[in-house]
Amino acid sequence: MDRPQAASNTDPYATKPGVANHWVKTGAHVMIVGADASFYDMYPKSADPDTSVPYVMWAGTPYEHLMIPVK
Repeated sequence: MDRPQAASNTDPYATKPGVANHWVKTGAHVMIVGADASFYDMYPKSADPDTSVPYVMWAGTPYEHLMIPVK
């Protein structure tokens, strides 16, 4: 069984959970990176996303990408 991975949803440089870095746990997923910024506007950009549906991680940074959960 895959173990969930954890990372900050707002700080691409965070290495551990903190008060302001919105730590999220994700399971298996596909990422779309390098898309035009307008592409990401179609998806939620909440700092505390629902990780069971596609969402933008690191929104508003040069590292923003789409996270798509895979079951």
